Amino acid sequence: MILWEIRKSVNVIFMLSAAVLCGIWFFVCRNFFVVNYEDINAEIYRSYIDELSALPREEQRKYIENEGSQIRLILSSRDVNQEKYLHGEISDDEYLKYLDSYDSCSAKSATFNFIETKFARISENPKLRLFYDLELEGYFSTMTADFPLIILLAISGCGVFISDIPTEPFVKTCKNGRNKTFFAKLSATLIVGAALIFAFNFAELAALFSKNLGDLSAPAASMDKFAALDADISCRDFIFHTFLFRIIGEFTVCIIFFALSRLCRNYAAFFSASAATVVIPAFFVKFLPAAVRGVATRL
Repeated sequence: MILWEIRKSVNVIFMLSAAVLCGIWFFVCRNFFVVNYEDINAEIYRSYIDELSALPREEQRKYIENEGSQIRLILSSRDVNQEKYLHGEISDDEYLKYLDSYDSCSAKSATFNFIETKFARISENPKLRLFYDLELEGYFSTMTADFPLIILLAISGCGVFISDIPTEPFVKTCKNGRNKTFFAKLSATLIVGAALIFAFNFAELAALFSKNLGDLSAPAASMDKFAALDADISCRDFIFHTFLFRIIGEFTVCIIFFALSRLCRNYAAFFSASAATVVIPAFFVKFLPAAVRGVATRL
């Protein structure tokens, strides 16, 4: 009976569509969930972090102070050097060398200022440290609900009970028909839902780990947008907990769709109720306090 219910929920077209959407979801996660800092140059950031991460904390502080002083000095002396050049006080080679230095400092100024600000924050906590975190932070800052997965869960769950409404009186009059049918439908819903949920989450994890994630043993609170996390939670633990909560939430959605299919008498009512189930909570999230809203939107 369970196999029959599974065959009613999915067919070849559905499975092919699910496979295609899963592949598309991997592509979206891989290419569009990206670093969320427009002014930061990833290569310059990586170069600074590689150099700084090899130094003790106090030497990091000295390096940042010296580098910051040099960058600000070069950027602030453009007019002075231009006047010296126009009055013949410096040669062409000296002025061109200065312009090269100016262009270099101008290109890395925003990135260095970002690192300088980050270091000022993490230096207050000895557990935190600098590491290359742009890909990981950018990914978790932009990840959203798996809407293709939710749509597939709704499609697979819409006919669990609704398609049997014409024969419902016969099922209810059969010996143990109501209970056996109910548990068969529930089992089929969970099996199909589990297959979809784990497929989409595996695709997302594969997209995540195809990026340069840096040192996953580093505290997740080292990342600016997750500074409120406990300093003892590593990036690896953060990834695990985030995906665990998402899987739990997606299974909850699956059960809700199962219940809606039982309560609704037609497909229009089912999809309207399903859309409200997904959209309304997302709408009310913006009225939560900022700290709670930040956690809710990431889960």
